[in-house]
Amino acid sequence: YIASSFIIALSSLFLGIFVCLKDRRNVVNFMYFLLSVSIAIWSFGFMINIIAPNKTIALFGVRICNIGYILIPVLFLHFILALLKINKLKRRILYLAYTVNFFMHILNFTELYIKDLTPKLVFKYYPLPGILYPLYVLMFFSYIGYAYYELLKGYMRSTGIERNQIRYVLVASTIGFSGGITVFCQFLILMYILLVTFFSSCIQ
Repeated sequence: YIASSFIIALSSLFLGIFVCLKDRRNVVNFMYFLLSVSIAIWSFGFMINIIAPNKTIALFGVRICNIGYILIPVLFLHFILALLKINKLKRRILYLAYTVNFFMHILNFTELYIKDLTPKLVFKYYPLPGILYPLYVLMFFSYIGYAYYELLKGYMRSTGIERNQIRYVLVASTIGFSGGITVFCQFLILMYILLVTFFSSCIQ
């Protein structure tokens, strides 16, 4: 985990800088750079959490990890809208998206988002979601879902090089998010158990 986190952080940062330096004035390149930085922050924070000698440092690592984690959906959405040159309603959508994202960053430093750390599997300090963590799950799937919707629309109406470019983005992002979405599995199972327990008690 330590080695993979380090490699992901370093490679993401390197690729982001490389793309940005090719054309700094291009908004697509710049948004890709910011998205890469957010992935690097996430990986770096995850690495701190793993190697932390105590709970205080582990929690600090989790907060840093979540800064990147919270940024990824909104920066991915912004990157996709820039890539597809979608200008209609883009400012309104991004204004709302970044506003919600800003409040999620505030929640990140409270127990409402991460309430505690506990040993789980190979992890000594595994974060337990707080009561408002579902807001992030909702934000994540909303932003990523809308970005994919626009990507698929763009793929259907595009041709040639542009079509291949969108195809590569679809494949690469699907592979990346397929791994990240597994983080929500435990949370979704927990929510299912709580809902079943709640409705069972109501029936009784």
